[in-house]
Parts: sequence; C-alpha cells; structure tokens
Amino acid sequence: MKSQADIQDALERLILGELPAREAARMASDFGYRTFAELCEAELPQQLPRIEIDRAVVRRRLAHAVSGKLPLHELRAWSEELSAVLDRHELGIGVHERRRLSEALALTAVATDARI
Repeated sequence: MKSQADIQDALERLILGELPAREAARMASDFGYRTFAELCEAELPQQLPRIEIDRAVVRRRLAHAVSGKLPLHELRAWSEELSAVLDRHELGIGVHERRRLSEALALTAVATDARI
C-alpha cells in the first residue's frame, strides 16, 4: 500500500494538474478503490490543513481547456475527483472558500460531461 505521504503527494499533484486524473484513478484501482477520492477517504485523515486549492488553479485549468491545451474529458475527470475529495476532506482553506470551490468543480464536471 502507498504511504499517506505518497497519497498526499498525488493529491497535491492532481490539484495542480501535474497528475492526470486517469493516473490518479489507476492508482486507486491498483489498491482496490473505485476512485481516487475513495482512496483518499480511506487512507488520509479528514483534515488536511497543509494541502490547499484555490480559485487560480481552477481558473487556470478552465483556461487551458478553453484554449484547447487540456481535453474536456480530462477537465471533467479532474473536477469530478477534486469535487469528491472536497466533499470528504477539509483542506487548508476556509469553509466558505471550500464550499465555493466545491460548487465550481461540480459545475465544471457537469458542464463538461459529454454524456449530458
């Protein structure tokens, strides 16, 4: 099993867009979890004050998708995973900001879902 430090590192890399969502999902699958968010829920503490996400990260990922540098399916997968993580963990951001980012990520996931 990966250590908590490895999973936290993967979460930080996922937030920054350095770890593709499909690789995060593969990591989770390798350890018997359906999603990366489920892996984080099972293996990490609920409070993760040293891990942060901010609006600039979300805006940057959206801009990359709009400019064609990031496929929409990757944006959708990224936003779904991070929305689920924010539902399960308290990252190093305030409650109001966490709610706002969670809503923005959920809306992004829905808006980029080609099945809709």
